[in-house]
Amino acid sequence: MARAAPGCHRKGPSPVARTGGAAEGRAEEGLAHLDALKARRGREEWEIHRLRAPLMAACGRLDEAIADAKSHPQGGGPYALEGLARLLAEAGRPEDAVALLDTDRLEHTWLLGPLLVELGRIEEAMSLLRTPRPQAPPQPPIGYSDCPPF
Repeated sequence: MARAAPGCHRKGPSPVARTGGAAEGRAEEGLAHLDALKARRGREEWEIHRLRAPLMAACGRLDEAIADAKSHPQGGGPYALEGLARLLAEAGRPEDAVALLDTDRLEHTWLLGPLLVELGRIEEAMSLLRTPRPQAPPQPPIGYSDCPPF
């Protein structure tokens, strides 16, 4: 594990956990580090918890990773589902990934379209990607005024 320089106090997960560790074949080490963080803090925030799924998948525990991520209080949110869908797609399970994604969320559209194409559902993908999304009106700047005093 990388150590901070003398006098420096690194916050957050180690480089192994932050980068997933799987690229270096160190997924088990990354999981052990996350377990130690959880034990020390007594809880595990979603930002740290979401690092578990790719590490568990790298260890061949994909189904356990998905169940674990879904069991977290924030695991059912749209961003969490997008991350799980990416993991499933990378594991060669595009139909499971498509089942998780919401066609009404713009964030999911960009992942969902290519997955539908991969599954041979070209027309559905084209329709989804061509559907215009409503644009929110621009918000006025906060704290700006052209009246004196400046």
